[in-house]
Amino acid sequence: MSFHDLSFIDIDGNKVSFDKFKGSVSVVINVASNWGYTKARYGQLVQLHKEKYPDVEIIAFPSLQFGAQEFDNHAEIKNFAETNFTFHKDGFNMMSLSDVNGDNTNEVYQWLKSKTNDKPIQWNFSTVFLVDPNGTSHVYPPIYILLI
Repeated sequence: MSFHDLSFIDIDGNKVSFDKFKGSVSVVINVASNWGYTKARYGQLVQLHKEKYPDVEIIAFPSLQFGAQEFDNHAEIKNFAETNFTFHKDGFNMMSLSDVNGDNTNEVYQWLKSKTNDKPIQWNFSTVFLVDPNGTSHVYPPIYILLI
């Protein structure tokens, strides 16, 4: 199975088939709206996408697993992202609220972790998965966003 064989439900309730990302570099990251560094991290993602690499796909997974720093409903998550970062307008892919660790880890994160280091995600924005155009996953610390 490849990354491009996966699918997930987005923030609007639509099924997103990841085969649409085939041929593109994708950045997959867990996000939270109410963390102290949220605006800085989102800002880095916007800069990466809009100013440096507009063909890079940003795939964000909101999660409540780290200090309950995410809203508990999709409407608030989407409103926050769109109001502060024009998220959908900038071509970002916001997935539905899900777990990235533990027994209920979403299937995308299960796959990503199994193909890289299989370590738990430590915190909001703490792990960047970079998926190459062929669907191979690589894992990096968040500072990597600043370096590419």
